[in-house]
Amino acid sequence: MVASIFGKSAVFDYLRLQSADLTLVDETGDDLFTLALQGGCRQIIERLSPDGQYVKKQNPWTTLRRSVVTGSFEKLKVCHDNSPELVQTDQFGDSLLHLACRGGNRKCAVYLLPSYDINVRGRYNWTPVMMAAVCGHEDVFQLLVDHKADLSLLSDTRECILTLAQRGQKQ
Repeated sequence: MVASIFGKSAVFDYLRLQSADLTLVDETGDDLFTLALQGGCRQIIERLSPDGQYVKKQNPWTTLRRSVVTGSFEKLKVCHDNSPELVQTDQFGDSLLHLACRGGNRKCAVYLLPSYDINVRGRYNWTPVMMAAVCGHEDVFQLLVDHKADLSLLSDTRECILTLAQRGQKQ
């Protein structure tokens, strides 16, 4: 679970090969797939969901989040166009735009930009541009800068965009 939420695919793969139980849920009832979506690691999400056997909380919001994080643009477009009320946040306050930035999916971010305030706050009081910076996604970061994202905002721990970008360089 920890490897999934922190996006450590090598650790996840090692534990999976050692027969780790991928069907466990945490104390809030979140399954491994939900935790992987929160972590935003495309490789882990794809390993868990090809046949859906490890997905306990299958619902339209889960499908939409998976589409955004993994860059499944066509699925995002279909889900979003058919259910605009799904434009919501996850349990941490991250929007779909945050998730697209976490996953480094420029096409999804471009599509979602008109639906959100570009400086919407999510987990840790991060904006989408902060998410792109900390995840090291330079092309998505530049897209948001080009659309006038506010680079002067601080996280809830008073971290600036430069500090978050430096953290992203270390990953």
